[in-house]
Amino acid sequence: MDLKSRLVLTVHDSLIADCPDDEVDRVVKLFYAVGNNLPKYLEAYYGLKWNVNLKCEVEVGKNLFDMEYIPEDSL
Repeated sequence: MDLKSRLVLTVHDSLIADCPDDEVDRVVKLFYAVGNNLPKYLEAYYGLKWNVNLKCEVEVGKNLFDMEYIPEDSL
């Protein structure tokens, strides 16, 4: 996947990416794909069995005050 988007910051349990407008939909789908399967990846890479249910949520906006929640089922 050849993207210009870049992960620029992590804050506690949040990931912040800088994305060109034409890549936002692809990055949202990528965040949901990874975030909702994180226990599988933790086990595959680290041998850690994660038994806490995790639910990924994605928000998009030009800045912190203009964020809009993007439901996974809207993709």
